Amino acid sequence: MEKELFDWEGWDIIDTSTFYFYNITLKRDIGSFKTGEQLAGAMVCYEEGELVLQNGDKEEMFKLHLKVA
Repeated sequence: MEKELFDWEGWDIIDTSTFYFYNITLKRDIGSFKTGEQLAGAMVCYEEGELVLQNGDKEEMFKLHLKVA
């Protein structure tokens, strides 16, 4: 799912359903962040369906919804 949203340089597993991605580049507009923008990181929690984008003091949380195509 994250491959549709951003590219990253590294990642860590926080727990079995939560991952933190470092040095990301957005592939699409998300909230106030724009396509091509480079951010410090993104946390994805698959169990809760949450995405948190972080860049400096700026942090935004989003709900992820599953779409089967």
